Amino acid sequence: MDNKRDYIEKIIEWILFILAIVVLLVANIAVVSRFLKIPLSWSDELLRALFVAMFFIGSAIELKTKGLISITVLEEVLGKMKNQRAYTVIKSFQYLVTAAFSFFSAYYGIIVAISNFQLDKRTAVMRLPSGYIMLTFVLGLVLVGSYSIYLMIKLVREKHKPTV
Repeated sequence: MDNKRDYIEKIIEWILFILAIVVLLVANIAVVSRFLKIPLSWSDELLRALFVAMFFIGSAIELKTKGLISITVLEEVLGKMKNQRAYTVIKSFQYLVTAAFSFFSAYYGIIVAISNFQLDKRTAVMRLPSGYIMLTFVLGLVLVGSYSIYLMIKLVREKHKPTV
């Protein structure tokens, strides 16, 4: 199971890497084209869509690797007290709230994406269906929710000492 999870994470990391390369290329092309007085109207819109995708998908990986900002005051106090049960309860509650919020937001993101597709809403310049941008938001939130549940289960099963 861990090998499959690692494989999925590697795929996500490669997708983020490719998106980052595309962002760098588009941004540099846009700068050069503006310098040459040939502005590319689509570059800003494409960059915005790519940044949305990178942010939400990347935040899932950061949650998994514990790279996101969190409130550590209680963790530090419990770590000093060596209270494993309280630490597990606090972290499990944190992961549960994160998962609930992520899945709730993803559900409404799907509703908005479907609505955008049904109403044929498109971006202003490139005329791409705007539902695709919303689907990257949904994908990121589903990954965050899934990783939250995974981390909560892992925490409860491991019964490890608090690391602060």
